[in-house]
Amino acid sequence: METQIINCLCLSVIAFFLIKIAYIDFKTQYIYIRDLWILAIVVAFYKIYNGNFILSIFAGTGAYIFGYAIYKIAYLIYKEEAFGLGDVYLLGILGCYWSWPTMIHFTYFVFLLAGIIGIIFLIGTQNRKYRIAFGPILNISVFLYHLLGMPKIYNIITKMCV
Repeated sequence: METQIINCLCLSVIAFFLIKIAYIDFKTQYIYIRDLWILAIVVAFYKIYNGNFILSIFAGTGAYIFGYAIYKIAYLIYKEEAFGLGDVYLLGILGCYWSWPTMIHFTYFVFLLAGIIGIIFLIGTQNRKYRIAFGPILNISVFLYHLLGMPKIYNIITKMCV
């Protein structure tokens, strides 16, 4: 019973900060470092408490490196940020949350959802310079991914093609 209460409390705090970060990023296109630190500490505590912290560190590091590589490559090509460093840090924290190998499937899901949303905005606005905050997409993806039963990449592709 005590374990369920602690897990529920941790997940509630994580959900609160994901919603807060998404809202602020949507309004200002900025993610506050203090919110990321609190989220990271709560996710770390949650993973330590549930006994799978080591795999979470590897997944978080991999997610951060992947996000940072995209950040740098996009900057070299377009001479502007494709998404901010706050988004890269958030991706790393979510990597810790999902752990390994679920992080790979989640990352695919996030970028697929971001692509779909991007296409919708391009069609709807006709403005090629319109900037979409990536933090809300990342955070909404956490809830959607849970809601859809955490599908694997193969399942996502086959359901889209049918």
